Amino acid sequence: MIGSPPWASTHPDIPLSPPKDPSTYGNFLRLAIARYGPFGTFWSEHPEVAPIPIRDWQVWNEPNLSDYFSVQPFAKPYVRLLRAART
Repeated sequence: MIGSPPWASTHPDIPLSPPKDPSTYGNFLRLAIARYGPFGTFWSEHPEVAPIPIRDWQVWNEPNLSDYFSVQPFAKPYVRLLRAART
């Protein structure tokens, strides 16, 4: 899961800006997993679609590169994001 919509990002004018509120990002991930994960609601709501649930989720991608995580240095905000995604 990479990117934040402008309304939820730290810097709305910069692409791939991290979310301003990591807990909102964490909530979004939980909802996405509940919908598209192995026991997700999407599969029961759409029986005409062969279930291919997402089993592995990656939180962001290459946060050490400013092209992918606009806030640098990245360690502290990325750890906050990982903690929010884990809970």
